[in-house]
Amino acid sequence: MATLEAVLSQLQGLRQETQELRAETRNNFSNTEEQLNKLGNDINSLGIGQQKLTDEVHSITGRLNAIEDKINVHDKDIDSEKQEISDLKHRVKLLESIVVNQKDQIKSLENSHSEMTARNMRNNLVLYRVPEAAEFETFEQSLEVAQKFFENEMKIPHEKAIGYDIDRAHRMPGGKNTGDSPRPLVLHFIKSYDKSDVMKHKDDLDQTKFAVTDQFPPEWSEQRLTLKIAMGQMNDVPKKEKKLKQNKLIVKGKTFTPNVLSPTTAPKQYDASKVKWEETPKVEWTDTIEEKGNVFQACGAKVNTLQEAQLILDVARAMCIKNPTHMSYGYIIDSNGQDNHHFDDRKSMI
Repeated sequence: MATLEAVLSQLQGLRQETQELRAETRNNFSNTEEQLNKLGNDINSLGIGQQKLTDEVHSITGRLNAIEDKINVHDKDIDSEKQEISDLKHRVKLLESIVVNQKDQIKSLENSHSEMTARNMRNNLVLYRVPEAAEFETFEQSLEVAQKFFENEMKIPHEKAIGYDIDRAHRMPGGKNTGDSPRPLVLHFIKSYDKSDVMKHKDDLDQTKFAVTDQFPPEWSEQRLTLKIAMGQMNDVPKKEKKLKQNKLIVKGKTFTPNVLSPTTAPKQYDASKVKWEETPKVEWTDTIEEKGNVFQACGAKVNTLQEAQLILDVARAMCIKNPTHMSYGYIIDSNGQDNHHFDDRKSMI
């Protein structure tokens, strides 16, 4: 009996344990199911996020492709513009060469025109400071004035003075007859030897206010004025060895080009008694530059000796802007493998 009760008691205990175990198992299963559901939800969430990331990547890739396409288009535009710039530079060079060629042609035409004009004027003479007979002088009046001038001022015999064959006589256009400053009188001789005969008496005007010269084109007259300035500075050259012939200066039998500017563009300062023009290297001058009330000008020349450098300095002092306040210079000369150089920037050298 006792044994049976003990067995029943054990069975009862096992049953109780089994029920507790079942309850615990159900709880564990429920928890596991919840965790699995949660894990499934997490997986679903991850899947959605991954899809979003994939869509985002595709969107960025599309935009990058669009940017790349735009860059390619811009690259093509840049290449096209570079080619256009290259073509324009080539055209500019062609135009520059055309301009240079045209300038040469214009210069050649101007020279030809000057020579033709000079040939047409070869039998002309110009009388200066000869009083005018009337405000509007006729040919007959101008001819009579010239004939009296020949006889009274140039000491030409009367019969010869009135016998010159002159077909044109007139005053130069422009200006007014003010009495004290009569306009120059232009004469055209039909026979060249008549003109030459008049010029033989030119020296008779040396001590008077009058003058007689050949007539030249305006540009030649300007050149001759420059040449006269240079010729006047050649104190070391005998008078017989320097002369003007048309628009050329002949010094010791050779055509000489002085290192001076045109009187219309050069600074009006030619006090250059020290300058030995026939020995001076060619000097290149710039135009004057004005800035903030100051005036600047520069010149340059190729020199091979210290003596030539000194000559250029003499030219610069004589020909630079009138009354300069400052002057700078420098030179480098290779002499026997040794450089001789000097630079200066001061007022005392002026």
